[in-house]
Amino acid sequence: MLLVPQAVIGGALLVMLVFFVVVFGATIWGVIALARMNERQQRQLDSLWAGWARARGWGYREQWPQMVDRFKGPPFGTGSQRKANRGFWGRFDNVDVFGFQYSYLVQSGKNSHTVQQQVCGVRFPGADFPPVRVTPETLFNTGKDIDFENHAFNAFFHVTSPSPRFAHDVLHPRAIELLMRTSPASVLWLEGDALLSSITGDRAPAQVDAQLRQLTEFAGLLPNFLLNLVGGVPVTPDLSGPGVSHQEQHRRMLNWWHRPQLPPPPHGASQGC
Repeated sequence: MLLVPQAVIGGALLVMLVFFVVVFGATIWGVIALARMNERQQRQLDSLWAGWARARGWGYREQWPQMVDRFKGPPFGTGSQRKANRGFWGRFDNVDVFGFQYSYLVQSGKNSHTVQQQVCGVRFPGADFPPVRVTPETLFNTGKDIDFENHAFNAFFHVTSPSPRFAHDVLHPRAIELLMRTSPASVLWLEGDALLSSITGDRAPAQVDAQLRQLTEFAGLLPNFLLNLVGGVPVTPDLSGPGVSHQEQHRRMLNWWHRPQLPPPPHGASQGC
């Protein structure tokens, strides 16, 4: 019987221990490095959105928790760990608009993933719209689909509302033509005092204007008699965008990025939006 010296066994165990320590340490370091890189990317994105909004003279909030439960129905109220970030508000096409990124966590067994939605809206202060929801036609739609005379529209979109007559007044031929022509939104709906749309995915600031343009055009097509009925005031878009030229926005964003870093506020001091 061959006897292995204790020194050899001890040496082998030491090599294995060192190997596992190195692998474990490298794994932990990789996780930490990845987390720091993601945090750095998020800070860069936050700065990009803030510069974009302020270059247009708009308000901006890095976090907007009040919007998490502000609206009902999908995508709101879905999943867990819901957040509303990168909120903005200002005038676009001479219409008051707002928007934010809404995210939530979806759990499926042991797996989970985060869903991102870009939400934009136009408010009609004082209005109280009956819910109307327009989504792309899929096999997973729920609720009774309201039919319209435009068969192509019926094939592409699923419309639900507790008031079919109101939905027909909202989706008149010109409004339908607009949705068939543009359709950047995953969902477009009326709720409370707002016209909203959402698009799935982590959007860049440059991608938001098409979504805002569809909303302002649609808002301008809402019939006056309908807005009077729900207590809203008609809007008249002028398709001027944010009212700030691309060149001026670029100049302001460069100034924003190269601004001197201010010291943190004193402990307990409030921070504005």
